Amino acid sequence: MRREVLAWIERDRQRLKPAPGKPLAPATVTPRRPKRMTHPKKISAPMATVTPTPPKKAAPPAPKLVIPRLPLALPPGRSKKEVTPPPRPGRAVKRRERIPLLAALVSAAVASMLLTLVLVGAYRWRWNNWAVVSLARVLPLPAVRADGRVYWLDDFLLDVGMLQRASVRAGRPQGDDQLRRQAFTRFIGQVAIERLAAQYQVQVGTAELDAQLQRLIQQSGSRAQFQQSIQENFSGWSVDDFSERLLRPYLQEVAVRAKLWEDPRAWEAAAVRLKFIRQSLQEGSRTFAQAAAMVNRDDSRAVGGDLGYRARGDLEAEIFAAAEKISDGEISQPLRTGGGYVLLLREEAVGEGGDLRLRLRMITVTPADYFEQRMGEILREMSIRRYVP
Repeated sequence: MRREVLAWIERDRQRLKPAPGKPLAPATVTPRRPKRMTHPKKISAPMATVTPTPPKKAAPPAPKLVIPRLPLALPPGRSKKEVTPPPRPGRAVKRRERIPLLAALVSAAVASMLLTLVLVGAYRWRWNNWAVVSLARVLPLPAVRADGRVYWLDDFLLDVGMLQRASVRAGRPQGDDQLRRQAFTRFIGQVAIERLAAQYQVQVGTAELDAQLQRLIQQSGSRAQFQQSIQENFSGWSVDDFSERLLRPYLQEVAVRAKLWEDPRAWEAAAVRLKFIRQSLQEGSRTFAQAAAMVNRDDSRAVGGDLGYRARGDLEAEIFAAAEKISDGEISQPLRTGGGYVLLLREEAVGEGGDLRLRLRMITVTPADYFEQRMGEILREMSIRRYVP
């Protein structure tokens, strides 16, 4: 078939090719007849005849080779479907690339859904399972924020579990709400103590912390036994965790309470509180024993401040002298001592002179009680945001 097409093209060329030595005949150009002009009906002069000017001879056009488009002839025994061009290789490669991409997108969507579910469970439904704990160990998820300090969800859940085990060992198991409230209150208290310690410029040094830790290790017998005790009571804690998260805040609180004895505002607050207590006793709103049970911090609190019968040498000289001046059933004036402000109730006197014995009740208000007042003020000023229920 190819040979036939080539032969047909060659014949067409030979037909258009001029004979040798014979120029091409010029093309005959027929002059155009000019258009007839229209005139008005009244013609004053005869119309002049216009002789057409023959046009200039133009060069003959070059022969143009025209190759007709032939229909595609199919080989015998083959159908049109078989000659359909195969798919391009680029499309197959793109399809193969789309499959892993689609799988990655589906995996990412499923992972995001599971992550959202676990977060909603932790922050909304109080979940405390392995999924929440594992996620909290990987991601920095906050549980509480107070004055810039963050209580991370991982630490919060560990503390809740620790408090739960402690309550079970004590034989008084508590609910999840109470345990979460205790963990939240303890963290807020530590932040408030740190703020109060900064106001009084109280710091717990490394030497003091190590010394207290060594005393605890000696009481346990060895460091291994102390570590085992920590593992039993504080799951997942090391000795350093116990030292930083529990021992340091405790020593800090003790140091702040001791610093309050040097604060004149603490003594003034103790005197004002004791005057208010004495006024309420005179009004009869409560008894002396009830007030002592609420205020005292020593062992006399359990018995309503009852000291029993005391001789002259059993008490401080100034306290016994103040008790001698009042009569039975009378309440003394507030008295400042080395241990704070005291209020005495003389119930009975036995003997005379050197054998005098007085049965007394005593209420004691110390400057350390100012600690609760300052803590309350700080808690009211703090910016607290709780994320977990």
